[in-house]
Amino acid sequence: MGTVLLYRNVVDYEADVDYLEKIFRRYGVSPTSILDLGCGTGNHDFLLAHRGYQVTGVDRSPEMLSIARKKAGRGEPRPRFVLAGMESFRLPQTFDAAICMFGGFGYLRRSEAARCFRSVRSHLAPRGPFVFEYWQTTAVRPGIQSWLDCTSEGLQVLRFSEGTFGRRRSILAIDFHFLVVRGRRVVDRFTERHAIRTYMRQEMGSLLRESGLSLAGEFAGTPPGRRGFTRVTASTFRIMAVARRGES
Repeated sequence: MGTVLLYRNVVDYEADVDYLEKIFRRYGVSPTSILDLGCGTGNHDFLLAHRGYQVTGVDRSPEMLSIARKKAGRGEPRPRFVLAGMESFRLPQTFDAAICMFGGFGYLRRSEAARCFRSVRSHLAPRGPFVFEYWQTTAVRPGIQSWLDCTSEGLQVLRFSEGTFGRRRSILAIDFHFLVVRGRRVVDRFTERHAIRTYMRQEMGSLLRESGLSLAGEFAGTPPGRRGFTRVTASTFRIMAVARRGES
């Protein structure tokens, strides 16, 4: 519950969807159907559905999808949610565009990422864009610590994070320590460990080509760059990438 509250209150999902539409316009596409990989509880998907898109969200977590399915109000546009991994999904249709927001792609190891790209290619319409975020190896700063703090529904959620980096495998291990406070009383505390695969830009380009996709563009994925098309440098940590499949 704490993590859901935290991300719901610190992430501007509406701005993310605005940005996705800017990317679609920049690359000359007007998608009707969108595939969302690692959709979680569907926050992006419901906003996209309200804007008229036909959305299918894929996630490997039954708990996340259960929350997502309960969000739909009567008479409101409903995304379709499918329980599957990003690297192994198979659906009976193709899509005009695909997305993978936040750091979800980084949970895949390199061989899984290659399978994910191949699956995306087989589910994209010709020239369809795949918009995804990845974290750049050259911008990793091991040992960096940070705080997040939000209050909602009478609860205060605090998150302290610290990371270590394994250079041989390009794995950033982040420990998130959570405190959930009601009034002056701590009602919950827990720790999550996340292991994220980072990439050099050249490595990402090669991986896409090997999987039958081409890199169409990359932009700084951290606000305020996420609102526009800021050039990527070696110090850009979060990169928004746009890949495309060919005509065939």
